[in-house]
Amino acid sequence: MKNSKYFLIVFLSMVIFSATTFIRYHSFISDFWITPILFFIFVILCSTFKNAQPQKVLVSTILGLLTIFAIAFFFDGAPSKITYPNLLAYFGGIFAGYFFSIHIKYMNKIVPFIALIIFCLFYQFIFKNYWENYVEYRTFKGISQVTIKNKIKILAENKDTITLHNFGTTYVLDCWFIGCAPCVKAFPKFENLYQKYTSKKDYVFYSINYPNESDTNSMALNMVRKLGYTFPLAYEIKSTKPLLDVNTFPTILVIRNDSILYRGKIELVEKFLDKN
Repeated sequence: MKNSKYFLIVFLSMVIFSATTFIRYHSFISDFWITPILFFIFVILCSTFKNAQPQKVLVSTILGLLTIFAIAFFFDGAPSKITYPNLLAYFGGIFAGYFFSIHIKYMNKIVPFIALIIFCLFYQFIFKNYWENYVEYRTFKGISQVTIKNKIKILAENKDTITLHNFGTTYVLDCWFIGCAPCVKAFPKFENLYQKYTSKKDYVFYSINYPNESDTNSMALNMVRKLGYTFPLAYEIKSTKPLLDVNTFPTILVIRNDSILYRGKIELVEKFLDKN
């Protein structure tokens, strides 16, 4: 029975991770803050158990977390790289709780927790978009240098075929499909970008709908206009699909002189356009 409390800590550590699944499902950034703080508090509380040794509490908590990771890996496979910062934050919360428990001086107790908060703030407000861009497009800043061998053609709202081939013109394309919630969420940012650059010479914007099998062109048009957006709408055609090579939605492309210069998230494209 001597070590029963540590087996309990292993089990409770697994429970904490499982209980926060709902948070992860709805918002990775909420989980990024809440779960590490829960582990921070958990380690501190467990260290107050009678005759509990902080080192064993630390090891037991980590063991519980690794066990649930192993179970998840067995059933669901390796976690997405998008979750790696969250995993770092979990362990940061555990170690911050451990250092809080073993130190007597208040400053020594609180410094690791402050470091955890700084890490979380840095990720959320500075590094998050770059990391997500890297995971999805293998480039932190979205910079791309891909030469397009054939002319890109899209179908305009009026059913005319448009060729994106004017040298010196910068084409900014927002690729999306009906039913994609993140795509719709990005519409306001694309509208703001369109309004900012629409008066500038040699900038052309198109929101390109990738239709599902059951979609009609009018569905996308009615949806966008009903939401109050004014950016030009166009439609992907089969001959263009392999040229743009879009597999993640939404994706922003910047094309100039038959080259894709940017491929990535909308949150980073304005900075790219300002510099290029």
